[in-house]
Amino acid sequence: MDNPVVDIHQNARFTLVNLTFEDINDPDLIKISEMVKGFQTASNSIDEKKAPHVAITIMPKEIAGSFIHGVSGVAVLQSSRAGVGPDTASFILANDCIHAYMLDLEKAEEEALC
Repeated sequence: MDNPVVDIHQNARFTLVNLTFEDINDPDLIKISEMVKGFQTASNSIDEKKAPHVAITIMPKEIAGSFIHGVSGVAVLQSSRAGVGPDTASFILANDCIHAYMLDLEKAEEEALC
């Protein structure tokens, strides 16, 4: 995605990742909104007794540097400003389900060629 403002807030137990878009008609916001709504529908789960789970990875488009990956989160759509429709996708994850990694693209390419 090119357009969201990414805010990450963390306390002792949880991490909140907000992806806020300036325009509620942004195609990336529409796409992520559809995905979040899909995850909120139990019938989309592969198991009748469990709800779908959310995983999120935040990394630069250049696929270099550091990135964060979180699993088993909860996703909600909300508005960041009064009088505006949902312009923010928020992901709430337990800190034990979040991992940060450094990606060295040159080293990964070397290892792939071996």
